[in-house]
Amino acid sequence: MAGFTSLGLWCWSQYATSVYPHFGAPDAGLDSLAWSHLGLDHGAAVLRREIALTPPDAALLVVGPGEDWTLTEVYYLISYLAWPRPVWCVGSTLPGRHARFENPPPPGLKASELFFYKISPPPGVGARSIGDHLAVLRSPP
Repeated sequence: MAGFTSLGLWCWSQYATSVYPHFGAPDAGLDSLAWSHLGLDHGAAVLRREIALTPPDAALLVVGPGEDWTLTEVYYLISYLAWPRPVWCVGSTLPGRHARFENPPPPGLKASELFFYKISPPPGVGARSIGDHLAVLRSPP
């Protein structure tokens, strides 16, 4: 039994990598979320730069798949980094279905910036990609 355990641990260790978070970095947790969901290295800084271009009272909107629970984490990440700007979230679903994960804006809200998470922005609107799963559209029509 000890031989099989030793062999198994040795084989497993060939594929395991240990990555330690930078506990001294103030944005370590935020960067971890941005990396795992958006593929952004130093994601907190990248998102702060994007959001800083909008006025402090501008509303932001996150649009993503309404059946994907990670939409909530990306929404909270952007909302935290955008403070004091109000951030809303709309889940995209099939017609006739209600999104499980969303926080829709009040009627008639005009967002200053749209974040498209895991969905493609409409063609021809000029959105630009800022990660594996995120695109930004500033001042939507």
